[in-house]
Amino acid sequence: MSSCENAGFPPAPPPPFRPHPFLWVPGAGERHASAIAARRHGEVVTSLCGNEIRADDSVLAWLWRTCPACDAEAHRLATRTAR
Repeated sequence: MSSCENAGFPPAPPPPFRPHPFLWVPGAGERHASAIAARRHGEVVTSLCGNEIRADDSVLAWLWRTCPACDAEAHRLATRTAR
């Protein structure tokens, strides 16, 4: 370890646990999956179905139907990472 590393500071916390390489992001009237988490309302992310969606963090948005293409790709990725 070099003298510059950590410089007396505690180590950085580990990244949050993510069991799958995607997260669900409501937007455009459906719940989409994305490899990138939307951090705030209105942020644009590319979903697994290939669409760019503007995140909607309202309570009702989580009740929207799931995008069928994102659902299929999410299941494929979840099955692949479970092995």
